[in-house]
Amino acid sequence: MKKALLLVVLIFTIGGMVGCGSSKSFDGFNRGSGGSGSSGTIQAGNWAFHATGGINGDIYMGGYLSGSSSSFGGKMQVSGTSATGFTLAKGITPMTISGSVSNGTLTMTGTAGSSTFTISFPNISSSGSTTTLDGTYSVVGGSDTGDAGSVGGLIVPDGAYTGTWAGVSSISGGTMTFNFTEGTTPNTDGTFPLTATTAPGVAFSAVTGCVVTGTLVSQFSYAAGPLVVLDATTVDNGVAGEVRFVGLTNSYVTPSQLAGAGYIYNGGSACFLDNSGSQVSFGLLKP
Repeated sequence: MKKALLLVVLIFTIGGMVGCGSSKSFDGFNRGSGGSGSSGTIQAGNWAFHATGGINGDIYMGGYLSGSSSSFGGKMQVSGTSATGFTLAKGITPMTISGSVSNGTLTMTGTAGSSTFTISFPNISSSGSTTTLDGTYSVVGGSDTGDAGSVGGLIVPDGAYTGTWAGVSSISGGTMTFNFTEGTTPNTDGTFPLTATTAPGVAFSAVTGCVVTGTLVSQFSYAAGPLVVLDATTVDNGVAGEVRFVGLTNSYVTPSQLAGAGYIYNGGSACFLDNSGSQVSFGLLKP
């Protein structure tokens, strides 16, 4: 794993921001026709999971799942507080997921680093087109071994993050604006690529005497369930730099805020962003 530009997602700062916990809508799961069902299918797409009640803080998982009949699989990014041992960085290895639906119960397992997650949704009920689940998770191995708690999730609509997002720098008062389109075909690591809708995909404004240009790097910019990661190279008063942002959405259906972590800026000058290489609190809003 590359160590550069690593961000810890500070889950505790937003608590229950995303609607993804126990007894929440889990759209995209379809039971078999026989009542509680002996089998079911899982809709292919960008899935988001939120595990709560654990000994080391909340854990978020997001990425592509697909399957046929009663089995499914995919890959997910895993993030949480620093205590959980799960952080996001360039080149991080995603968690490979495998699962099945049997006798009305959806079960999925995956290993991230030395930790193996087992997630089970034994209580499935439906009302109209919405499926509601009460789930639990447990962890064996790694810094979270022995961890257990509640978990819920849902599927994120295609293109939910597409649009223009802007945030104000606490360092300079300037505005950093991103515009991007979310791809519908996942990357090999289960993430969904974010590419500039209008080149170069990032702009900096409202700071006198500070000229900053940038280019969104689609290779390292993606959405994965509740997580959005943005990477841009910059030229800041003639000095090259790179900024990396990580945020969590406030809504899967109509996201309008990305917060919870912030950015790290390496290189460049300090006329617009903090270039100390430390994590700086920062959020983006979608008008």
